[in-house]
Amino acid sequence: MVPSKALWRDMRVMEHLDHRLQEAGKRAVLFVLSTSIPAGRRPEWVAAWEEQYGWPVGHRGDNGDLVDNEVNYFFQTVEPFNQRAQNCKVVFVNQFGWSQDR
Repeated sequence: MVPSKALWRDMRVMEHLDHRLQEAGKRAVLFVLSTSIPAGRRPEWVAAWEEQYGWPVGHRGDNGDLVDNEVNYFFQTVEPFNQRAQNCKVVFVNQFGWSQDR
């Protein structure tokens, strides 16, 4: 996860879209795929997080799920946005290889 990727810009777009989508009666979701651990987490950890707290919609910062810049991005940007937005949501996927096949 690199701050220079300007993920903040995506969030500003989502804020704008939320108001427009409310007016149109539509919804949107943005999947953000970015990680501070390029080698990834252990698949069994990710499976456990999915079961325990609904990863990747939910995250925790005390068990290896969120690390480094991911912690601030999720808790200071994504989670507050998702709490206030009505027609848009952001899902932060911090594990490459995530799919519906599992």
